[in-house]
Amino acid sequence: MPQRTENLILVHLESFSSLLWKRFASELPYLHGIYNKAERYTAAFGASTSTDMARINLFMANDSAYDRYAKFPGHGEVDFSGMPNLLVRLREHGYNAYGISYEDYVNPDTKYMVDWKIWPQDLKNEFEYVLTEKQLQERIEYISSRPAGQPFVLYFQNLFSHVQYGYELKENALTFADALSRGYRYVDSILEKIMAVLRKNGQAENTLFVFYGDHGDEYWWHEYNPLLAHGLLPYSTQIHVPLFFYQAGCSGRTEERLISVTECAGLILNKLGIDSSGFSPENIVPESEIGKIVFAQNLFLNQPVRHLWNRGFAAVSDRYLLLASNRGLALYDWRVDPENHCNLLWFFRVAENGDLRLRPLGSYPVLNAMLSPAIVGQIRLEFPVLLRELKAYIRRKECAVGAELKNPVPDWYFRRILPYLNKAAARELNHPLWMRMEIQFKYYCYMLREQGVGKMLLRAWRRLLRRGKVESRGW
Repeated sequence: MPQRTENLILVHLESFSSLLWKRFASELPYLHGIYNKAERYTAAFGASTSTDMARINLFMANDSAYDRYAKFPGHGEVDFSGMPNLLVRLREHGYNAYGISYEDYVNPDTKYMVDWKIWPQDLKNEFEYVLTEKQLQERIEYISSRPAGQPFVLYFQNLFSHVQYGYELKENALTFADALSRGYRYVDSILEKIMAVLRKNGQAENTLFVFYGDHGDEYWWHEYNPLLAHGLLPYSTQIHVPLFFYQAGCSGRTEERLISVTECAGLILNKLGIDSSGFSPENIVPESEIGKIVFAQNLFLNQPVRHLWNRGFAAVSDRYLLLASNRGLALYDWRVDPENHCNLLWFFRVAENGDLRLRPLGSYPVLNAMLSPAIVGQIRLEFPVLLRELKAYIRRKECAVGAELKNPVPDWYFRRILPYLNKAAARELNHPLWMRMEIQFKYYCYMLREQGVGKMLLRAWRRLLRRGKVESRGW
């Protein structure tokens, strides 16, 4: 990649997972043209399934800022002043910082992006919403025509690819796929127009562009969820995201090594020749017996478990994704099974020491080919390491929030619930329904003991008054 760089533009690809990026490639001709010339990271994983936490992951190399809260705060309950910040570091090296969020609706009660404390207080005047293409082009024109010698960093987010934005654009769509297609096409055209303005002002040649996805959107692939299409468990459909760096003159290069979005701040600073000390993410294990491991969660540690809403954490290696939630354990080969349909633990029994024992598979050639001795050996090698590191990761988070944790992952969670999973989840063995429901029943019994009958009845009464609608509680 060329060494001479003055400006930095961070493009937040809203609701883009790697799966959706590939599936809707035909709707993104301009972006894919850039992608083919860029430095591409094909094994990049977000640290959360939240749009807003993705900003913290990127700008602050942090995945735990909201862990102590039981609902999404969003409007300034966290003190970010003591955390490293990519924008602050760039400003210390002479950069002017700007931010643009382009959407078709702004909540007048929150002014969410402007009020959010991740933006340094003295920079908030330069961060704004725009509601029309004209306003967007005027703002890009203003930023890119600044006097020479004053480099800028611009954070840009276009929300029209989000399932609930761009209503007028999508209102006549006959299918969900058509609605998504319209959003992606519009994002592609907007970025092409932005590049045209930058090129006109002579800023396209000396700018480093960083394109990163925050999370995916699901079409209820794993279960029905009435609240969000992306705040679900951290399957790779949600956290495997596109990430690529582009600068004029790039010839295109693919990086297949595993990387977390929380590592991007340090990576960006290194590319700009700026000191990256302090931007060391805590959600990675650089080396283990199976190589590098990165971690993710659906929202935050203290996330409440409610009706049809689960809490989950994932450990990802170069080959496998281990997902732990209140529903139990699941292991996926995320490269060959990007939608995470086949839980490999269906085929194994788990010993008390975490070792896997292959169940009798019978004389089925295809099944035995898919689970050859070499493949089984690799699964047996990786699973206990992923489980050990995931448990240690959650324990570190619990220790960090300490006594303030209101709804912790109980200590017996790994000790008692997870071993049962491998009895209940093996659907191929035709276990009866009562056995498959055993884990969920045990969990609700625990919640009943923890919260008491009164609280449970109160929540049921509130749901009845809402005619069955699920309470959002600030999500």
